[in-house]
Amino acid sequence: MIDLLKIAKTEADGGDLEEIFNNIYSQTDLRPNGYPEALVWEGGNHDSNIKPIAHSLTDAFALIGTVAAIDVLGLPFYALPMWSQIRHDKKLAPLSWFGNMPITSIKWSTAGDAYVKDPDGTKVVVMGKSGNAPLRTQAGVYCNVRPYGPITVVRCMPCLPYSQDKIVFNVDEASGVIHSEMNTPGIQMAYAAKLFLKMVNDTKKLGRVAFKPTQAMEDGINAGILTWLLEGTNFSIGRKWAVNAYNEHKENIDKIIALLPQNFKEGMSEWSGQIEQHIADTNYGLLLWDLIDHRDCIILATDLDGDRLTDLLADVSDPLRYFGSKILSKVGSKAHMDYLWNEMGYTTGNGRDMTSVMHRMDGPPIHEQTLGSADAMLLRLLDGDESVGGTKKPYDPRIHFVLIRDAYIDANPDNKELKKWLDDVLNKFDSIYAGDRPGFVEGYKKLKSVITAAVETGKQLEGVDTSKIAAIGYCFGGLVVLDLARSGIDINGVVSFHGLLMGSDISDKGIQAKVLVLHGERDPMVPLSMIDEFQQEMTEAQADWQLHSYGNAYHAFTNPDANDPDFGTQYNQNADKRSWQSMMNFFSEIF
Repeated sequence: MIDLLKIAKTEADGGDLEEIFNNIYSQTDLRPNGYPEALVWEGGNHDSNIKPIAHSLTDAFALIGTVAAIDVLGLPFYALPMWSQIRHDKKLAPLSWFGNMPITSIKWSTAGDAYVKDPDGTKVVVMGKSGNAPLRTQAGVYCNVRPYGPITVVRCMPCLPYSQDKIVFNVDEASGVIHSEMNTPGIQMAYAAKLFLKMVNDTKKLGRVAFKPTQAMEDGINAGILTWLLEGTNFSIGRKWAVNAYNEHKENIDKIIALLPQNFKEGMSEWSGQIEQHIADTNYGLLLWDLIDHRDCIILATDLDGDRLTDLLADVSDPLRYFGSKILSKVGSKAHMDYLWNEMGYTTGNGRDMTSVMHRMDGPPIHEQTLGSADAMLLRLLDGDESVGGTKKPYDPRIHFVLIRDAYIDANPDNKELKKWLDDVLNKFDSIYAGDRPGFVEGYKKLKSVITAAVETGKQLEGVDTSKIAAIGYCFGGLVVLDLARSGIDINGVVSFHGLLMGSDISDKGIQAKVLVLHGERDPMVPLSMIDEFQQEMTEAQADWQLHSYGNAYHAFTNPDANDPDFGTQYNQNADKRSWQSMMNFFSEIF
């Protein structure tokens, strides 16, 4: 096990992280394009047909969450240093190193307000703040694509150096008017607009555009480029802007078109789909309706408006769930909004909301995520109380496994076995973090554990009759023993007490162990749809299985300390005794 707290404390104290990672990983000969002096480590299992990805080792929980996740998975990877102190010491060179890696990469969030040590020993804010703008410029990024449930936002101009050209930035002494030059990258805008149209064509989702062609000159150019791209295609346009932005800005737009490849629109004549042209300010309300109604749509927005849209969408799930909880309370319902949210098919708030893919002019994409208050969560961990006296939940590292999954699938599009395995890993993660969320280090240890290896070790113990072996598990352990059966292990049986029943891959060997599931009929963590899918899975696998459902029993019905029916957990003495007897009867049969 890697000492995660040592890494966290070393970072917090401004210590030598480079030395720590030199002892964990090996330096490699792979280098970013044009940067032979770059520091690059490698880790994981490179003796496979899996193409590796590159990680940025950044700050706070983004750093230790990455280290934990890549250790749990064991997949081949490269890693580059990008934490605050080394960015400062190397005068932002690590941003160029990472931005020019020739493989699919993951950019974890960087702390923009971190204090670091200057060469003279004084504490200063890290050079370049978060480093996002220079990194995107170095990497040649022209847009990022971010999903929120049914909504996907294509956010263009992310490499825009917002008013950072100090030569042209000034304040007029007489009027107080602030002048800055935006340096809008027109070529990148054209590539972003084309990607948006391609996504609408390929997916047939509704396309929404959030520009202000009648209010801002930059948006007039952007809208004109999109209007030019739509010419000669089969797209249907519903709501239209009041102006034809291409005609209005033709002279300037043609200057950008002249710099694009001559075949830039090749093949687009066959593209089709539905496009709605909106004024940027109106889109958030529309997107709320899209989210609530499960309407699949793709939205094209500039970076400034995209910032507002994406930040609001990232935060909206909790307010909507809170509003739903107030409605349930008002009508006296005992239902739990978090469970209803999932049961109704909503997927925002599950980790994917914080991911995006940065598309580059040249080179493979960079997968990106944002952790928000990760620095505050790190302080909670170092203070020894992640829950802050029970007022907050420990950190949920699901985002790391979500983004790593997406990046490996992107880098290995034809490796179906890898995708199945990564999906299974995410299911296992969800089972560990369901209900009461474990502390960060505790969760790391659980994820790191290998159940099959434990069973094989148990077979070697003195006094064990290897012809009579069964595995039992409660809650998460219930899912674990079911996954053990799915692995094809040669034992007599498995017993799941109020375990989660989500499906997973079944080994080519099939399910050899007999299966007994002991379930509480009122368990909100296991909806009826999950039970139906489990029963179908077991039957199709030709398993020898049975499921006992105990009426009026909630989750954790065998735990005398469980007493929170509003949350869905409550001890039930009758179900406890009956389920134990069912297990003993099962053992009598299989032994």
